[in-house]
Amino acid sequence: MDRCKISSRVRARRGCLCSRVAGAARPDRSGRRGCPGDDGRPFARDPRFQRRLADARVRLAALEIYEFRAMSEAAQGRSPGLSASVMKICGTELQQLTTELGLLVAGPHGIAYQPAAGLPGGPVVFPAATTLSGSRFAAVAPLRYLNERAGSIYAGSNEIQRNIIAKALGL
Repeated sequence: MDRCKISSRVRARRGCLCSRVAGAARPDRSGRRGCPGDDGRPFARDPRFQRRLADARVRLAALEIYEFRAMSEAAQGRSPGLSASVMKICGTELQQLTTELGLLVAGPHGIAYQPAAGLPGGPVVFPAATTLSGSRFAAVAPLRYLNERAGSIYAGSNEIQRNIIAKALGL
């Protein structure tokens, strides 16, 4: 049930990150924010980007429903069974997708070396805007992206979780 606790703690963070990605993709009043996609349109108007963002939001809602179901069963004294493994895999893949979209929106500012944005191994926080190239969102996007790559490894790698599911299904 440990993975249920981990998953429920990051649920709000994932939803918030989806909202931040969507907000960063929208151009501001001057039209400067919201890096253009391949065709020059801001991401907020790019149907491919919007489809990927909508996919992330739908997956987030589905994962939340699945988590609530697993927590309800646990509250009734039943074992979560494979639910913990499924939630771990889905949760980490969703976090990686969301940070991938964030890095895409950050554009060239997401690849600039910005030591004021954070420290390796430290928390990813929004730094003061005066020390950055581009927006604060763009400055931390690569840090979030790289940090979430580890999500498929810690708390039991996704491959191990898939093996647990396969054994339980007799595959």
